[in-house]
Amino acid sequence: MTTIAEIEKKIVKALETGQDPAPLLKEEAELQAQIGMDERREQLQKIADERQKLRDKAAKIKEKVKQQNEAIDAFLKARDSIVEALTLILERAKELPKLQENCYAGFSDIQNFAWNVRGTPADYLGSDFVGCPFLRMKDGTVSSDDMAARAFINLKWARGILADMEKGLPQLPLRKAEGLLVLEDDPEIEVGTCCVCSHADVETINGLLKNGKPLRDIESQFSVSRSSLSRHKKNCLNQAQ
Repeated sequence: MTTIAEIEKKIVKALETGQDPAPLLKEEAELQAQIGMDERREQLQKIADERQKLRDKAAKIKEKVKQQNEAIDAFLKARDSIVEALTLILERAKELPKLQENCYAGFSDIQNFAWNVRGTPADYLGSDFVGCPFLRMKDGTVSSDDMAARAFINLKWARGILADMEKGLPQLPLRKAEGLLVLEDDPEIEVGTCCVCSHADVETINGLLKNGKPLRDIESQFSVSRSSLSRHKKNCLNQAQ
């Protein structure tokens, strides 16, 4: 294949010998155009390849998101049944601390009595005299004092944590790679959504967030949870700025 340099040499020689260089100039222009076209094609091919890589990654991420959704839904379903059961258990368990107090109502008096009669001969009080019964942990290593109250608090704590867990929908943006001039927002490679970003009144909500309006007010006005508003403000609104 003839190169640009070879054609240029021929053009110079034609000019030196008084020949018409027009055919050579035309040939050079066509070759330069072809080279430019090939270079541009190569550039666009790189862009196309990069976009395909993004689509492939998006497909894998979508599958993972699907698996996460299924796992989260299964967890929340099991959680709901546990929270419901804990609610009934707590109604019964709240009686235990008071009942435990009753177990120790006469403990001090009995202990004092035992101390006072410690010098009395073993058979003086009769064979039916027994020591003071008391609650203890099964392994005997921890005192059971107030353990019912602690258990009740832990049950409430566990139920509260489980009840507060909810499904979130964070935005997972794919940024365009460096130098890919034609890559714009592409619905084919979008893998996540933000419920606030997709809200019909997102512009109004953004304005209120920027102006510092309390989240609870926005929540009641637009029926969007405070947790979603907080995530949107942190992950979407601040990045956009």
